[in-house]
Amino acid sequence: MWESTEDCDLQVDKARILALNKSHELFLYEYTIEDGKYNQIPLHGCKEDALKKFLEVKHISLSSVWSSKILSFKDNTGILLLNNFLLVRFTFPGELLYSEQCDCFTLDVPPQALERITDTHFCRGVLFLLDSSGWICILCGRD
Repeated sequence: MWESTEDCDLQVDKARILALNKSHELFLYEYTIEDGKYNQIPLHGCKEDALKKFLEVKHISLSSVWSSKILSFKDNTGILLLNNFLLVRFTFPGELLYSEQCDCFTLDVPPQALERITDTHFCRGVLFLLDSSGWICILCGRD
């Protein structure tokens, strides 16, 4: 997911992307344009085990991650949905932050409903969960 930013002084020759692979590992890359060529610069990476350790600090234990989706990436902060019930907000280190920060909370959705979720969408702080029978669960919260 390409990073969106509220910074009006964006450099046209730089862009960042947050990527998630099939092994649920997160990678942050910066792309620069130099002499008409794109250069990929790896900035940060977070393996599934490191993510689990962040969650354990918050007293949440996951035996395994079977699904993951990037919901948002804005101003160095990403929101990730794990296993269709765990929202994780993380901030990568930057100019003012020297190490990753991570907050999370679980969604209050019954287990049988979790199994039926086929799609998710995050828009303006509202999470939409679509299940296989056509029902849409709308979850909204502040911060």
